[in-house]
Amino acid sequence: MNAKEFIGLQLDMINDGFRRSQIMDNVYRYVFTRGVPNININSMIEECMELYVEITERENKWFSVQDILPEELKLVWISNGKGWTSLGCRVYVDDSWHWAESNGVIYEDKGDILGECESDDLDVRFWHRVPIAVNG
Repeated sequence: MNAKEFIGLQLDMINDGFRRSQIMDNVYRYVFTRGVPNININSMIEECMELYVEITERENKWFSVQDILPEELKLVWISNGKGWTSLGCRVYVDDSWHWAESNGVIYEDKGDILGECESDDLDVRFWHRVPIAVNG
C-alpha cells in the first residue's frame, strides 16, 4: 500500500466518524511499522488533517476542541455541547489560552465577519466556523 492509498483509507475512517487522534495513531503506526521509505510523516499528517477539516466542514459538523482549534482571534461559533452556544474566539492572555465570548458587537470587514469578544472562563468543547460575509 502506498501513501496515497493509505490516505484514502483515512478518508474512509473520517467518513465513518473516527476521531483525529485515532487517525494520527494510524499514520504513525503505518509509517513506523512498515519502515516506509521516502515518506515525509509531517506531510502525511498534514494531508490527513486537511481531509479531516474538509469533510467536517462539508458535512456541517462541529469541530471538537480536542481535535483541532481555530486560529487565534478568529470569530467562530462556540458551544459546550450541553445547550449553550455563542459567538467567540480564542485569545492568548496572561501567558495562557482562553476562550472569549462575543459582547454582541458584530461587523464585516473585507469579506470577513468579525466581532468584539471578552475573555472569560468558558467551557468550550466544540466550535464551528462562521460563514463568509455576503458579497452582494
